[in-house]
Amino acid sequence: MWDIANCDGGTNKEAIFSINYTNSELENNAFDATATNSGNKGIVDFVMKYDKEAGMERDVLNARPFQRYMPSRYLLQLYNENIDQRYKVTFKDAWYANKNPLSESDLKVYPLMATGDTAIYIMKTAATDSQKVWASKRYRLLDVNDVYTSEGKAILRSQFVEMHKFADPTAVYNQDWCQRDAFVIRLPEMYFIAAEAMLQTNKQEAVDLMNEFLMKRAIPSKENDMRITESELTIDFILDERARELCGEQIRWFDLKRTKKLVEYVKLHNMDAKDNIQEYHMLRPIPQNQLDAVTNKDEFTQNPGYTK
Repeated sequence: MWDIANCDGGTNKEAIFSINYTNSELENNAFDATATNSGNKGIVDFVMKYDKEAGMERDVLNARPFQRYMPSRYLLQLYNENIDQRYKVTFKDAWYANKNPLSESDLKVYPLMATGDTAIYIMKTAATDSQKVWASKRYRLLDVNDVYTSEGKAILRSQFVEMHKFADPTAVYNQDWCQRDAFVIRLPEMYFIAAEAMLQTNKQEAVDLMNEFLMKRAIPSKENDMRITESELTIDFILDERARELCGEQIRWFDLKRTKKLVEYVKLHNMDAKDNIQEYHMLRPIPQNQLDAVTNKDEFTQNPGYTK
């Protein structure tokens, strides 16, 4: 699904509707300093700040560290990477020393570090004492408790497990856009929509459909471990599955609003927003220029909670 060789929505077997981008600098307005649309910028928004760490410098493979989004602790814990291939496909947790030669300051921090070997490793679980001892002279090791509190609030916002499915290793140096098409609607979402509908009418059929999809995402030989039973299929399971498959694709708010789970989920899982989320956030504010344009202002008013 996310292999850069399959980034063209016209040929990707799971893409239903996509926005086409190109690797042409001319067509992507790369020479126009005033251009606001210059290709798919998903390549940089999720990249953590790796280039200030020992053994590391910015390069094409690791991309520009723009660090606009990081995964929540809750999202990372949704994956069982031992049976589900999507964790390794979706996220990047290891960076390899790309300085050659390593500087004296790099080796002062990690005397056993070597070019091409691990420079940074970030775990979604807690590290053992032996893992910490092994890493102490070799690379920077961060575990889940270094990055998040036990409740899920971010401690670090520059170094974290990075969502990597939008990466483009073919991009040119320091470029903040890429050729990857943006997949607006994908085949997996059709499974989720159908299962959510059938959950109301024929639960076993919904289970069969979900299992058909889950088999495709299982690590080979782990298919049976990915299967679910009728008792396991709930709207919360479908929302978790949508998170595992569609994270970063800008539809989560709509999923939670549609299922009336927005306030509940934010309070439970978004430590930055949990104290501010209100019921009126189930609707978004109407842009002021639209309100200014209507003539029937008494009938067409701002949504509750957003009035001055």
